[in-house]
Amino acid sequence: MRIERKERRYRLPPLPAGVETVFRESPAIVPALAATIAFLVLAATEAGFYATAWYAAALFMLGLLVATLIAVGLPRSVPKATLAALGLFAGYAAWSYLSISWADQQGVAWDGANRTAMYLLVFAIFTLWPMGETGGRLVLGVFGLGMAGIGLVELLRADAAADPARFFIDLRFAEPAGYINANVALWTLGLFACVFTAASRETPLALRPLAFGGAGLLAALALMGQSRGWALALPLALIVFVIVTPGRVRLLVTLGVVALATFLIRGPVLDVHDEVGTRSLDALLQDATAATMLAVVGLLVVGLAWALVERRVELGPAASRRLGRVVGGAVGVVAVGGAAVALAAG
Repeated sequence: MRIERKERRYRLPPLPAGVETVFRESPAIVPALAATIAFLVLAATEAGFYATAWYAAALFMLGLLVATLIAVGLPRSVPKATLAALGLFAGYAAWSYLSISWADQQGVAWDGANRTAMYLLVFAIFTLWPMGETGGRLVLGVFGLGMAGIGLVELLRADAAADPARFFIDLRFAEPAGYINANVALWTLGLFACVFTAASRETPLALRPLAFGGAGLLAALALMGQSRGWALALPLALIVFVIVTPGRVRLLVTLGVVALATFLIRGPVLDVHDEVGTRSLDALLQDATAATMLAVVGLLVVGLAWALVERRVELGPAASRRLGRVVGGAVGVVAVGGAAVALAAG
């Protein structure tokens, strides 16, 4: 008697359509997300200032690049401009290592060269393999919402601290970076990512309100830092941001809503620095935190309402063009008026 044994074949369940699209468009999306999470960890730990943090991150990036080469394979059809940029970047890294031979402080030169090499690894991870529109939106969303989460934790920690002054330098919010300008720059990077995510129609319904709220929170934290360099650089950064980002009408409207919310709470946020002689830092920080959270809740509601409306209403090309002209004109008027007010105040 012959007994036939049937072979059982196990198959993985099919991936959801959205996830499958992401992996098809972005074969290296997993290492890109892993690198993004590493950025968030660095941001939360003194912005990666100390060598114990960024050396570990550099080794992690090297492992990510090697793992991507093994799992995904060699990149194909890389644009010539990307290859040229990568080659120039690699040449600069090589020159940085070569400079150790004539540097007066070779240890400092060694650290600088290793930093450059880490940046080169990051550039390679994000540019050698196609990211795709969906993957790019996902990475930006994770980074922006992650930065908003870090900002929320830092603000609540400072508000609940027995000695909130340790979160400030010269009464300007300086944590987690420990340096005012670097701290404000961190919040602004997350702010731009949240604004892009909130303005994008393709963002899932549940995430757009969170991105709106995160943008408002990060804008308030950046304002609390009262960085003079930020006040000069932000207008230029916003101009470039609007120029290079698609969907400018929704982007400008989103920026306007976030800017309005920030303007409405500017008093208690700025008072943390400006009015500390008249009231205690504890009381001023409590007022600023309450105002910031109120603005966040308002932006959550606005973001949810906007997302629900856009799911039901879709403008045609002609209406979109007319709306774009109206928004562009309104932004121009506000910009000219703001410049006039700034000159008058000066």
